Amino acid sequence: MQESFQQETGPHRKRRKMHSTDVFISHAGPDKLHIARPLFEKLQAHGLNCFLDKISMEPGDCGADEMTKAMESAKVGVFILSPDFAARKWTMRELRCFLRRRSEAIGSGMRPPTLIPVFYRLSIRECRELEPKRYWDDEGNNIFEVEKFFSEERQREASTDMVKRELQELAGITGIENDERATNLPGDVFGHDARANLVERVFLWVKKKSDEDSSDEAGEVLNTKSQVETHAAITSIARCTVDVFTPCILAEHNPEEIYLQLNSRGIDGSPNTCEARLKEAVLSTDRNTHIGATATGKGGVGKTCALRAIAYDDDIKAQFLGGVYFMSLGKDANVGRLIEQLCIAVEASGGNQAAGKMREQSELSRVLTKMRAWFNTRACLFIIDDVWAMNGIDACILQKLSILADTAGDSRERSRLLYSTRDSELKQVGKRVTFEPREREGSDSVHMLMLASGANPEEANDPRCKEAVREILKLCAGLPLALNVAGTGVRYMRDRWEGEKSQAWEAYLSKMKSRNTIRSESPGDGYLLSLDATLHASLEILQPGMGSDAERLGQFSFRKIHRSLCVMKKQDGMPLSLVRELWEMDYDSAEKYAKQMERVGLVDLHYDKDCGWVRMHDLTHDFAVQEAQKEESVTVWYKKLADVCRQGGGLLAMTESEGRESKDAREKYVFENIYRVLKQGGYVEELKNLFLRARWVKAVIQRGSVLQYEEAVKDLNSFLRNTGASESLLRDTGEEDSVYAMELMMRAARLSVPFCGESSAGIYFQLYGRIKHRASQLGSVRRILEEIEEHAPRPWVRPVSECVGRAGGSLVEQIVLPNIVYEVGMDSTGGVYGHCSDLGYTRITVFTQSPDKEMKMTELDNDFGTGSRELTCGCVSMSKRYAVIGYGDGTLQFWSVSEKKILWSDCGHESRVSSVAMSGDGKRAVSGSRDSSVRVWDVDTGLQIGDALTGHTSLVSSVAMSGDGKRAVSGSYDDSVRVWDVDTGLQIGDALTGHTDWVESVAMSGDGKRAVSGSWDESVRVWDVDTGLQIGDALTGHTDRVESVAMSGDGKRAVSGSYDESVRVWDVDTGLQISDAPTGHTGEVDSVAMSGDGKRAVSGSRDMSVRVWDVDTGLQIGDALTGHTSLVSRVGMSGDGKRAVSGSWNRSVRVWDVEKGSTVHLGKLEDWQDIVERFLNAENLRAVSRTGHRHKRLKVFESRGKIVHEREDGSEAVLAQLESTVIWWEVDDNHGVFVAAAGSRVAIMKLVV
Repeated sequence: MQESFQQETGPHRKRRKMHSTDVFISHAGPDKLHIARPLFEKLQAHGLNCFLDKISMEPGDCGADEMTKAMESAKVGVFILSPDFAARKWTMRELRCFLRRRSEAIGSGMRPPTLIPVFYRLSIRECRELEPKRYWDDEGNNIFEVEKFFSEERQREASTDMVKRELQELAGITGIENDERATNLPGDVFGHDARANLVERVFLWVKKKSDEDSSDEAGEVLNTKSQVETHAAITSIARCTVDVFTPCILAEHNPEEIYLQLNSRGIDGSPNTCEARLKEAVLSTDRNTHIGATATGKGGVGKTCALRAIAYDDDIKAQFLGGVYFMSLGKDANVGRLIEQLCIAVEASGGNQAAGKMREQSELSRVLTKMRAWFNTRACLFIIDDVWAMNGIDACILQKLSILADTAGDSRERSRLLYSTRDSELKQVGKRVTFEPREREGSDSVHMLMLASGANPEEANDPRCKEAVREILKLCAGLPLALNVAGTGVRYMRDRWEGEKSQAWEAYLSKMKSRNTIRSESPGDGYLLSLDATLHASLEILQPGMGSDAERLGQFSFRKIHRSLCVMKKQDGMPLSLVRELWEMDYDSAEKYAKQMERVGLVDLHYDKDCGWVRMHDLTHDFAVQEAQKEESVTVWYKKLADVCRQGGGLLAMTESEGRESKDAREKYVFENIYRVLKQGGYVEELKNLFLRARWVKAVIQRGSVLQYEEAVKDLNSFLRNTGASESLLRDTGEEDSVYAMELMMRAARLSVPFCGESSAGIYFQLYGRIKHRASQLGSVRRILEEIEEHAPRPWVRPVSECVGRAGGSLVEQIVLPNIVYEVGMDSTGGVYGHCSDLGYTRITVFTQSPDKEMKMTELDNDFGTGSRELTCGCVSMSKRYAVIGYGDGTLQFWSVSEKKILWSDCGHESRVSSVAMSGDGKRAVSGSRDSSVRVWDVDTGLQIGDALTGHTSLVSSVAMSGDGKRAVSGSYDDSVRVWDVDTGLQIGDALTGHTDWVESVAMSGDGKRAVSGSWDESVRVWDVDTGLQIGDALTGHTDRVESVAMSGDGKRAVSGSYDESVRVWDVDTGLQISDAPTGHTGEVDSVAMSGDGKRAVSGSRDMSVRVWDVDTGLQIGDALTGHTSLVSRVGMSGDGKRAVSGSWNRSVRVWDVEKGSTVHLGKLEDWQDIVERFLNAENLRAVSRTGHRHKRLKVFESRGKIVHEREDGSEAVLAQLESTVIWWEVDDNHGVFVAAAGSRVAIMKLVV
């Protein structure tokens, strides 16, 4: 954010106003003198532009405005944390602003601001577990009460729970801790030195981050030669170009002859046409209809035209200032087309880079998240025409898309969606408006016909043609599409009629009657002859005599070229440059005939970027398919189109261009449709070979088509398996090798997308590195690697060791979610489930992924009615697709996730619900609350089972339930554990006491006979549920609080994770720890889980890693599973222990294959020096690259963790990018060998010239 105030004078004043803020220092008043101000002075002296409240202002400045500008523009935020910071309004507002900016930037793929927490008078633990009642000032007053923290006004702005969650999120970011010996009290002799040391450490860290930001923005513009220096500077400036939002109307105009009445009203003032009712629904400010509306009805009744007219309506444009974005799908559309339409909408509004990031995603949910972040709070209208639940688009697609309605908050100024559909299976949202055919001879039908014909309206009553008009209206049956086609046909004849114009009506009627047949578009969706008759009449007008003689003689036929268009996709156009090849004529002739067909309503012809495109209405396309089936069959035309697509160097010739842009519209169309064309034409073997070509997969990644490619590979493999019969037959014919290799390349492409741009060399590096481990077993993989080695541009970097994660390795799937993950689990079949929530915990998303990778994500926020109710906890039942959600006001809601509706809502608890759990069969749920009670619920009825289970004297922190739902266990901050008989509602035995501090986590065996608890007293205790007695002594060994516990199905093994960074496995029968404490984590362990058979355990840590353990030996299985970029908050494991799942605060869920283990690396970080000495003449690449030095011959250098090649024209291509943060690089400049320390691995790469 840069501003210039020319009227101001003085060098200091002008400098301050000319530059955006580098560093924003947030602090409470008591910390200003000793921390904030010294830090400000050091940073200012270093040349950084810092903001520190009034010190950074001058007379005449508006304090609130200046502070807001600084908060919104600062690259780095420093937060000096103390009890006063948490209690005060303005400091938390400042933190809230930075957290919001960070979340929005990550969601949209942009660079987020850097947040640096300084744990000065508030430790990391205190931030995570803030207790406002603990902090008092020197006069004995509670600091939070003095600041009116608990007042109604403050709580409305930010509740206590919200402040806690914000501090917890900040505590999850690596910060700077004060010396533990410093009390920071006035009499503390050590305090002065500690504070000075703290300021120095913060200064150095801020300086480092600021320097990195400056380096990234400026790029590498220095070089020894002035010419290259200038070019590099220009290139750097171009790279810094950012997207600028520009609202627009992205929609086609209706033809002038289309008759619509958007503002028509009846006598009572209400809309009296379908289109007018639809417009009213879109403009409605009713909270219950904020999603918008759905237009339903048969094809050809005018839905699409109504949607286009609404897009350009003045009232619509006035309400939706963020723009109107029209997207068209159709019956042939799949998820890939939907994603592309969403990307086009973002591009139209100025988001070219944002759209590029969207195209890199392989999940619709991720695309929608980024799209919502792009449109942000702007009020937009998103129109999606002709939606079908087909080709991978499920019946709940409208609910998924409705996430876009959340891009603005006020009910009068929020975004809305408008859909149209003919699919009765689709679950509709918003207000439904049904379109019907018009009255056959009513005024609307007359107006439509006369307007399309260009005739004077009075001509309908002219005695010379009145009967013919009446008969045409009758045959058109009130169908708007048929009326339009008939009208355009009459217009064409009238324009060429040499006699009385009125006679053209009778002539047209005779052509309609000559083709009086009946057809049916699809079962249950019957149409009379109306449209068929008009289309046949149009062909008859262009070429009398049906053109059959011309076809027999091999001459040109309009009927034949119209039939050939049966190979088009519904709602999609075909470039005229390809159509003319299909028609076997030159471009000018094809354009002439297309225009003639357009004039009689057979096709639409439009131009985009000087390229002509031919389109047809869906029902007209059905007509072409029907006619083709009668004559030569549709397959014949697909074979011909396949032959046409191969022309011009073959299909692989299209892979030679760099970047996402195709050379022309023809090439782009062929690339996007070749799978459909080859399969429908029967060329399955050719299609299989195409998918096994590295050059084709490289082009797929470059063009952002990974999702479409993935769908095609899955479909083709399914086809090969089904048609190839048994697995043994696949092996005998060699197909098994090909099928596996295609799947491997598909996974490699999917994993590579986040780490490669559009450079061919960089993509080949990723693909090569991810499949090379299977080269010895699969001939198809060896051939792919040989192809990469032959065709990779020079120079390129060939992986020697395993530099990137294997395709088909330990990482099976990565799921990116819209918010922070709070629960994950895995059922016995390998299905993944859980929920995530936004920072304010006002919106919850339930996600499930079946074993066959069908991902479903459901937002449970649209029916709440008010945003004041805060979500506090939740759990999901995979078996019944139910979710139980707890709230801050004590309410529990039971949801059907599949139907996205509330089944029951109960206000049983008197205070915040802190924990919920469900039985294995999903029939019962248990909840614990801050009101100290436990309650059990029947999920099917929503009724509480028995009375509240009371006995705890403090908040219930954790609850768990047996698999059959007959037993429950609860842990409390009263240091006790209690076990409950669900059927009777009675406590089993006395309170289970023994812990000497808060109980943080409880778990129960699958059979409900044993329970385990973990406490802040650093111990684990196991309990016999039947007797209510402790089994053996406390399990001790941890040196910090136990955060998470889990138990095997039979209750014989338990596992615990602690803030002491260790995981411990216990033999419950003996009370002994199995082996030594499994170590390896370098951060607090937040979550543990265990397989059903108790043989394996999994742990997730704040060190961002996941580790799997052998319970019998206590040893780690394989290497740490890395890849998350934030703390791992939850883990789960399948019943057989073969797969694990982890959820992270980086909004991702990763599924791991435990059997395959982690990737085996050639070198590890601890062997860095040995590897460098073995492989390199140790020249430090990082040091030389920063001085402007390049590889002696090829100008290859390291830049921000990537190996980059500077081309002759000064542009740069990324040759290699690793998945983990690169700690150090070394290079053998003479032999072209690169070695990089990245995460826990050492990557060795060879430069190929």
